[in-house]
Amino acid sequence: MKQGINKAENTSNLSTHKLGVYCLANDSVIEWFEAFVRSFRKSNPILPLTVIPYDKSVLRLNLLKGPFNFDIMDESECSRFDSLALKIRGGTKGAGMFRKYACFFGGYDQFIFLDSDIVVLSSLDYVLQAFANSSYDFLYFDSDMTMVYKPDFAVRMVAVYGSQGFNAGAFVSHKRAISELELFGIAESAREMNENFVTGCVDQPVLNYVFDILKRRVAHVTGVLPDVAISCWARTPFHYERKIDMAVDNQRKRVPFIHWAGCVYPSMVRKELFLRWRTADLSFVDCCYVSIKFHYNRGRTTLAQTLKKWRSRLLNLLRGKTAWSQCVRKLRQAREH
Repeated sequence: MKQGINKAENTSNLSTHKLGVYCLANDSVIEWFEAFVRSFRKSNPILPLTVIPYDKSVLRLNLLKGPFNFDIMDESECSRFDSLALKIRGGTKGAGMFRKYACFFGGYDQFIFLDSDIVVLSSLDYVLQAFANSSYDFLYFDSDMTMVYKPDFAVRMVAVYGSQGFNAGAFVSHKRAISELELFGIAESAREMNENFVTGCVDQPVLNYVFDILKRRVAHVTGVLPDVAISCWARTPFHYERKIDMAVDNQRKRVPFIHWAGCVYPSMVRKELFLRWRTADLSFVDCCYVSIKFHYNRGRTTLAQTLKKWRSRLLNLLRGKTAWSQCVRKLRQAREH
């Protein structure tokens, strides 16, 4: 049985509680973040936004605080979660990803967490309202078990805990859905389970594991909003309907945002959508500069990837020829003897 946190006192009067959005970012992802914050503020002009710094590199982020009206969480509030990387993964690589856990202890009573590689296509108020009126502790927008647990362990987690293998780059939850005592306690056992987590996904398997072990009430957002698309991933087919001023998928379900999970700047899919929001409200000169810079970097990246691929093929071909030559030489030697 799923064990949830009683939200009744938090949601009985939504207007008396603070709602907001968190985003994890730093200067290294400034291009992603600019597209995110421009799109976010277009459709959510007054919804509070707090950026959780991935690390101390926030100089360029600070320059955007005023124009786009957001706060940057203090380093002392989120840096303590860096230690989770060492506890669970045995190293500090990717430690900044664990800072997203700070959102469960921040200033918003109910919140949406969004990665910086997202563009928001609509108001998010209805999502927060639906969550507040529900009995769930956690809502997600996408799932893929193959990016969470390894096969054998996944079968066990589904059977015992009802694991759903959600994507940790976009979710809705509430303050104290988990406690620090629970989080750091589970981190100790999670280290022993680390070999069962999909390599390279950093915090995603861990966040799933925490909510699975604690048996919190978790559901896809369609559990409270049936008209929302089953996936917001950038590779999922969708189109924009001007008559209703909304992005919808092939089943005409609304797409609240687009998430480029697993995509790399600037070689991502749907580059035209990214550029539309990256250049939103810029002057003609600035728009041209950003577009030219983007296409230049994209061209360089594509060329580098192509050369790397052909280099690999050439090396494989040469290795094959070498192996064949060695085989022929051995046959000749055998005949001579």
